[in-house]
Amino acid sequence: LKAVSGGANRHAVMWDMRDRRRQQTFTEAVDRFYRDVLARQVPHDGHRVLRQHIANARRRTNQWGYSIGKEHRESARKVDL
Repeated sequence: LKAVSGGANRHAVMWDMRDRRRQQTFTEAVDRFYRDVLARQVPHDGHRVLRQHIANARRRTNQWGYSIGKEHRESARKVDL
């Protein structure tokens, strides 16, 4: 996925969660990340922004398992860096 590098809609990564295949792919990635964290395979230097974004994440149940998201669609509490 290409980044949008400028303008009002700039994003480091653009990932449209309306596509069900992407929802499934994202859910699988969340599961891998969770297992890697439990296995202490994810390095983390304590960076405050990463810590805050992880703390902001809310678990979302879907047909493939557990995903993550913001507390609500319009929340300013980001979960993506």
